[in-house]
Amino acid sequence: MSDRYDGVRRYHAKRPIQTARRITEALERMRAGSTLRLPAGFRWTKGSLAKEAGVNVNTLLKKKDGKFVYAEQLYAFEQGEAPAENTTLTKARLRIAELEAAVRRLQRELLDRERVIDSLRKG
Repeated sequence: MSDRYDGVRRYHAKRPIQTARRITEALERMRAGSTLRLPAGFRWTKGSLAKEAGVNVNTLLKKKDGKFVYAEQLYAFEQGEAPAENTTLTKARLRIAELEAAVRRLQRELLDRERVIDSLRKG
């Protein structure tokens, strides 16, 4: 019976680590000015950081035992700099993120065009 839930337990055990990584990467993109989800000239707020990271703002402010779960990322955000241990986000990784965003945009455009073609065929 416990084997049935092992995968779920592993997933939930890794989740805070993945979320911390997403927040840190979003913070670095914000500092570099190459955001994926925010428009140019975005406001430097925790809500903006959450949106760029793809998490709920309450996730950023989540506490466990009276302490912020993502205290390092919040401190770095308030200081305006990424945590020292995670500053190795290279230009290549930023370029990959930009290209992935471009692919998603092109996929949406393709889907929109396919819908137009389908509506023309039907009508």
